[in-house]
Amino acid sequence: MPKRSCKFTEDLQNEFAFLKKVCTGTGDQDDRVKCSHCNFEFSVAHGVRSDIKDHFQSSKHKKSLACAASSSKLTSFFKTASSNHKNLDLAAKECEAIVLNVIAPLAQEELKEDLAKSNFVSVSVQVKLLDFKSVAGETSEILTNHLCSVLFRNDLNNKVVGFCGDNCNTNFGGVKRAGQKNVFHRLKNSLGREINGIGCGAHIVHNCVQTTVDSLSIDIEAYW
Repeated sequence: MPKRSCKFTEDLQNEFAFLKKVCTGTGDQDDRVKCSHCNFEFSVAHGVRSDIKDHFQSSKHKKSLACAASSSKLTSFFKTASSNHKNLDLAAKECEAIVLNVIAPLAQEELKEDLAKSNFVSVSVQVKLLDFKSVAGETSEILTNHLCSVLFRNDLNNKVVGFCGDNCNTNFGGVKRAGQKNVFHRLKNSLGREINGIGCGAHIVHNCVQTTVDSLSIDIEAYW
């Protein structure tokens, strides 16, 4: 049997607002769309999302986005608060100095204030970045020492309730988490109390979605 062609539905139109159905003299073609970013028409008959993904990766689409990002209409939108913004011309080193010495410290200070006021609740989760550093060696001992230095430096050692990381042996010491030479075990010893070992957040979300999909009465992969 011939494979049924995929169609560009209203739900997909809401999700990909920059794509529009191609209108012909006899009506709309359900499998052909036009990208408003690069004015390119293509078919989604083979597989809607895969066809859209292929279009994203095309050189024509990328070049159009690059041109739009450097257009005068976009660059004129971003201006300084001062009236002398035309005289403001910073080189790479000046921009780097402002980011490292002004913006980054301010962002960290505001985050530390938020963390000082907050207590553990189970209503929602917010993800914020307090420290980002590549450490040499990356053994469990080195990683634990770095984590503890960040926690104690920001007075967060008494507020830690869990450790989330990739499920590798260095972080958790295996599936049973019975080892002692891993980040999770060393971190508990450094804090002097028990904490929750959460594992990889991405894997948790993936497993939840996969379990939900497996329980459906239809083959969801047939629609991709």
